[in-house]
Amino acid sequence: MIYSRMGGDDTILVTSSPRFQVYSNGFGWGKPIGVRAGPSNKTNGKLVVFPGTEEGSIDVQTTLWSDVLMKLLADVKILEHVTD
Repeated sequence: MIYSRMGGDDTILVTSSPRFQVYSNGFGWGKPIGVRAGPSNKTNGKLVVFPGTEEGSIDVQTTLWSDVLMKLLADVKILEHVTD
């Protein structure tokens, strides 16, 4: 597995494609309200970054173990920069 060769459980991988305007794609269903990378991108420690719906914003999809996620949710400094 590629992931095990990258460092195992303590590895964080961040990916993005700034040229792929995910919210500009039209499928005839109206304006997208959210974008996800899909099931093949569910590796612990992987963060996928998309351009956000508002100018200058970003959307981040994370795949983290539940204990790591709970620590992030308890971190006041991180939560200052998170919006719904």
